[in-house]
Amino acid sequence: AVAAPGAEPDALAPMAHSDPVADAAWQASTEPLYVVTTRIQNTGEAAHTFLLTVPEIGPGASFTLEHAVEVDADSAAFGAQGKPYAYVASVSRPTVQRWQVAADGSLAPGPLIDFASLGMRRADSAGSLSFYAADKAYFCNQFDPSEIVIWNPQTLELRGTIPLELPLQGTLRPQVVLSQRQDRLFAIVSWQQEFARDWTHFGEHVQVVAIDPATDTITGRVDESRCNSLSSVSTAADGTAYLSAAAYYAPLRALLGEPSGVDTCALRIPAGAESFDPGYGLELSALAGGRPAGDFWLVAEDRAFLRVWHSERVSPLADGNTNWEAVLQEPGFMWWSWRVGEPEAEPITEQQASSVGQLLQVDGKTYSTRLSAGGASSLLEELHPDGELRPALSGTGQILGVFRIR
Repeated sequence: AVAAPGAEPDALAPMAHSDPVADAAWQASTEPLYVVTTRIQNTGEAAHTFLLTVPEIGPGASFTLEHAVEVDADSAAFGAQGKPYAYVASVSRPTVQRWQVAADGSLAPGPLIDFASLGMRRADSAGSLSFYAADKAYFCNQFDPSEIVIWNPQTLELRGTIPLELPLQGTLRPQVVLSQRQDRLFAIVSWQQEFARDWTHFGEHVQVVAIDPATDTITGRVDESRCNSLSSVSTAADGTAYLSAAAYYAPLRALLGEPSGVDTCALRIPAGAESFDPGYGLELSALAGGRPAGDFWLVAEDRAFLRVWHSERVSPLADGNTNWEAVLQEPGFMWWSWRVGEPEAEPITEQQASSVGQLLQVDGKTYSTRLSAGGASSLLEELHPDGELRPALSGTGQILGVFRIR
């Protein structure tokens, strides 16, 4: 479960009790244990994804693949603190497999749940929102976001679906990001051209759909025209959710001009509310001195980070902008720190520009992943409330995800 800054990772859901399947050694152990997913991508070869455990995250912590197991996935495994399980969603089949984690951190394959009855071809979107409660998890099929899938991670059974009834907007297809609060599940909907066509085109508004997890029924649906894409979500200690466009999309207008790209804005859903705060809105490019920016992330009540595009750090655009996609893949993003309420954010010193990496919340802290220049290793860096980037974990391959299991 996504944890609020300063909160424990099980604060949103009752997942932290002992599991009856766990052996006595697991239940007796109090040593921290984290599950890491990492991917190896060699030039011209297929990617390989590995699952492993580490005893700590912090300065000097590192890992190798010596005790890792290879899994059928291309996305992060997920799980919850207090449960001896890691769940791996397949990229080639509509299945999620549960792996058993022993007290010593070793991993053994377990049973799986199959979503073929829903017409799914793959299940990697299942990790986009992990658990809401011990016996309930949600995800939205990224290839057909017309419904939310509900399943039971304890029994590995399908519990049902929630139809969202999201129409096409011309040729633009709905894209859904899920966010959870103690009393509500939110489906944040944006519209985007499919990737087989001109995916740089987005709709003119977003929509928030509020769902009561006690009854799995829709309780509210509101359109919002101040932003046309929202996909990054962080949560304050009081339950307020802050949302912004993905930083990866932020440079599109600078590279291609109108009508491509997204509004570089941030909105919030206050605690107890079911729609966006009409009196709150941030223009992220204004905070970043006019540069394209996204991935607004609150890490403390008075500190946020945003990922900013630095065009001077990438190749110049060719005549006719023919190389824009290659330029977008180059390491042109840097983190800026913003003290909440100040007129401008500040670039963090002594950092290297990078491509867009994962954003993770573990133990109430926020981390970003940074891939090395050659791609052979990566670094997990904490977005620290003091406004600094602090190294926390390094290892082989590209870190896709980390969560605490004990």
